[in-house]
Amino acid sequence: MQVTTPGSKITVTLQRDGKYREAEEPLLTAIGIWKLVQGPSGLDTLNTEIALAASYRRRGDVDLAIPILERVAAQSAASFSDPEAAHVYRLALNNLCVTQRDAVDLDKARA
Repeated sequence: MQVTTPGSKITVTLQRDGKYREAEEPLLTAIGIWKLVQGPSGLDTLNTEIALAASYRRRGDVDLAIPILERVAAQSAASFSDPEAAHVYRLALNNLCVTQRDAVDLDKARA
């Protein structure tokens, strides 16, 4: 699924360059716009929230990422009649598993 949001090329470039904190503001702006256009359960809203959670995870803020991914998975699971929702659900679950693994690794590293 390709999502075109204001600043999407910017956030992809920032994330690719490892500038996860800098990617946060344009992602939050895009989420706000998608919520106005599609509502909080819109697939583009949810997909952009997955990108935000991925940025949080990559910068080590797994505690911020996990609740977002859990909510996105639950909301997309409720819309399985739409094939795109199934894709967002799988993407959210995959990111949630990776984030939970990273959370365990961080806990081990801190011990």
